[in-house]
Amino acid sequence: MNKILDSLKNFFKNKSIGYFISAAGCLLAFIFAIIYMATYESAIGNNASGFVPESVGIFLFAGVVVNIVLLVLPQYGFINWIVILFYGLALYKQIFLVPDFFAGLATGIEYNGGDAGLNIFYLIALLIIVIIAVVTTFLGYYKKAEEKDADFKNVKGVVPLAKIGGGAGLILIASLVSCLVVYNLSNVVIPVYAFNPITEEIKALAAEKDTGFDPASKIYAKQETYDFTTAEFTAISNGASTREGHNLVYLFEGAYSEGYQGQYNEYYCNLWLWDDGYFTGKSHNQTFKGYWFNDFDGDGQADNLKMVSNSEKYASIECTKSQGYYNYQAYIYMHPGWGDGRSMPIAGYLYYDAIALAIDTKDFPVYKVGQSFTTSNWEVNRILQNLNYGSIFNMPDGDDPKMKIKWTLPEDLLDKEKKLAKAGEFEIKAEWGGLETSVTITVK
Repeated sequence: MNKILDSLKNFFKNKSIGYFISAAGCLLAFIFAIIYMATYESAIGNNASGFVPESVGIFLFAGVVVNIVLLVLPQYGFINWIVILFYGLALYKQIFLVPDFFAGLATGIEYNGGDAGLNIFYLIALLIIVIIAVVTTFLGYYKKAEEKDADFKNVKGVVPLAKIGGGAGLILIASLVSCLVVYNLSNVVIPVYAFNPITEEIKALAAEKDTGFDPASKIYAKQETYDFTTAEFTAISNGASTREGHNLVYLFEGAYSEGYQGQYNEYYCNLWLWDDGYFTGKSHNQTFKGYWFNDFDGDGQADNLKMVSNSEKYASIECTKSQGYYNYQAYIYMHPGWGDGRSMPIAGYLYYDAIALAIDTKDFPVYKVGQSFTTSNWEVNRILQNLNYGSIFNMPDGDDPKMKIKWTLPEDLLDKEKKLAKAGEFEIKAEWGGLETSVTITVK
């Protein structure tokens, strides 16, 4: 025991204040690394996504290991530059995360959740650790240069030691990189997610809901003249969204919005194309009606859809073919009541009843307590009886029909700032057009 104490006394007697400051910095870095790894998950905000915040603690622990090597072999002062590198990388990672927290403190708006106070503490602690490491490089670790030279001479096998030290350093760096890679791979969600709501249950539901009417079977040849004065035409209600005894063949829907001098306006349109060749429409509180027909190509195939209206504003509506959920796209004229007229884009699809809803969350719904939550980036899809599906045309309350998506969240899931308040699994419901569906999110 006495020999050990004597050896330690002899080891420390020629060390300068820089050596002991380096030892204090190493201890501080070790303690802070433990604190960081124990608290960062709840403190880091949403802006840390993709930045691998746990690497701050990993870089700190790596720096501590190298710092201990330096304290054992202080004559190899260049080792401290490796210490500075690791501590500096930890600081570099944290610097990228704190601007949003400072902005939140300045404006009173929390942009990313998390704990601003802890993140600022992380930044200050890392800055102190880096400063200590840099200062000790210039202070040195020996009281006198000749004492450093003497320690060099007392080390047997300097060259083999350097080789061993270099190899150990490479192993350390390789281990660090491997840990980061393995950690990231274990937490990465491989982007194979593809939204497809058509299940065997949906197929069975579609078969059960079959009305026996096939909209695709209704094709009308082009008429040379249109008589808007007949009793049958006059009897059709302008803008009618339902007609007793008739089936819909196409449904067109569209919206137009603009802002001017602080005023924001939205306008909506629906066209209903019926199985007897008539159509009814409503646009910006204006109603109209007319005929629809198909142009035919040289082979006698129905080539395109057209409409002719009794309203001068909507006299001719020509459609172009589309792909995906909608079969056709078109524009109709509208006049908002001020300024020039506008062209409103509309899109139409062969009308089949909507039989179910499905929510596309865009990614796997895993969240954290304190994270801001909104359903605005989710997409609610309507599934039709012909198994075609697409995003809902979300008309606001007050329009006819009232087709606004209604979301229902569990009570107390969000706090007053719309942030997730508790952990667990929670069901989020969506309702539209008399149908409903839900998705379960996980909050850690």
